[in-house]
Amino acid sequence: MFLALTVWVIYLRYLLARKTIESQVEVDKYRLQLEMAPENRRVVLLPPGKTVAASAPKLVDLGEEPQAESRLDGKET
Repeated sequence: MFLALTVWVIYLRYLLARKTIESQVEVDKYRLQLEMAPENRRVVLLPPGKTVAASAPKLVDLGEEPQAESRLDGKET
């Protein structure tokens, strides 16, 4: 009787682990779909030498070429 109960518990743990893995795969698929959606294809660019806390990041669409920015001294980057 003890052996049957042990086997049953092991089987239930196996089913739970399998279901957990399947659920995680579905979550990862959905996350990848959201990341690869055209409206979400943006990158955060920071000015050189700056940290996230020190400057406001800007978003650049990956489908477009980055445009030159004018600096305060009049030179383009």
